[in-house]
This record gives sequence, C-alpha cells and structure tokens, in this order.
Amino acid sequence: MQRSRLINTARALLHSRRLTELTLSDVAARAEVPKSSAYHYFADIEDLYGHLLLILHQEVRAALAAPLVGPFASWSEVVARLIERGVRHFGADPAAQQLLVDPAASPDLRLGVFKCDVALGEVFAQQINAHFELPAVTDRPAVFFRAVEIAGLMFCLSFVDHGRITRGMMVEASRATVAYLGLYLPAKLPRRRAAPSGSVGANP
Repeated sequence: MQRSRLINTARALLHSRRLTELTLSDVAARAEVPKSSAYHYFADIEDLYGHLLLILHQEVRAALAAPLVGPFASWSEVVARLIERGVRHFGADPAAQQLLVDPAASPDLRLGVFKCDVALGEVFAQQINAHFELPAVTDRPAVFFRAVEIAGLMFCLSFVDHGRITRGMMVEASRATVAYLGLYLPAKLPRRRAAPSGSVGANP
C-alpha cells in the first residue's frame, strides 16, 4: 500500500537525515510513489510525521509495558529501569528519537507527543504497581504524565548538547523523575508477594 510505503520510507530516511531536512517530495521519490499520490495521502511532511509519531509512540509504550524482572528494593528502581529501557529503545531507533525527543520537532508534533505521553504515565504507574502496592494518588494520570515529561525534558537537553541521550543524562532523568514522584509516594512501599496475573515472560 502506498500510504504505508511512504510512512516506512520516511522512518528509514530519519535514520540518516534530520527531521527538518526532509520534504514529502523527498519521501515520495525514495518510496517510488508519484508525488500526486503522496499529496493525496498527506498534506505535507508534517502530516506524515504526525502519523509516524503515533506508530513510534505505540512501540515505545509496548516496550515500556513489557513485564520487568524483579525483585526491586524500591519503586524508584522500577522507575530507573523503565527510563533505562526507554533510552535503549531510542538508541536503537533514530526515527523515534527524533520525533519523540528532538526539540527540533515542530510545536504540533510536540503537542502530539504530550497527548500520547499520558498513556506512558499510566504504564509507569502500572509497572510500579506490579511490584509494589501503589497507594491512591490524587489526580494520578496528571502526576504520572508530568513524571514522564520530566524524564523527557532531560532527554531533550541531552539531545541538544550531544545529539543523543547520554548515560549521564539518563541518570539525571531517573533522579529528577523519582524526586518528583517522591512528592506523592512514600520512599518505601509494601512489596507485592507475587506478581500480578499476566506478568509471566518478563524482560529486563
């Protein structure tokens, strides 16, 4: 299908090109799709990026939601593992790193990321709850969304300075995220005696 080919081609091109360097015509030429057909599916490159962003964000969500191997001494270790997993995912996918982390992305794309990150916040909450008894948190979706955005800000800063997420900034992201969540969660939470149903086949 031409639409899928255009999206997949844009993703491949972003492994070696910057967001701001591509046009829809570039993608169409590489995908061997007539320019008129490309503009039938997408208004411009930003429109295509918006569709690709949703795919990439779903993949990040799936990666973070995969069960974690414990045991963990504290919920902060769960957060650190999730952030490490996210950094690993971005490092292996330059397209995802550019669309979801690079501050050069347009305001509309950044807004799209914010909307999707609400779901990532819930993944963080669920992963903590899989290993510890997570207490009730007032306005839980907003709290965990903001926690994810704090980590994302550290990723953006690292991208600005280094063109990638460094290990040092990964650690900073964990520290900042844990510090914020610590305003709402006790440092020690009761550990669950057994993992919830459906958590078999854990991955690190």
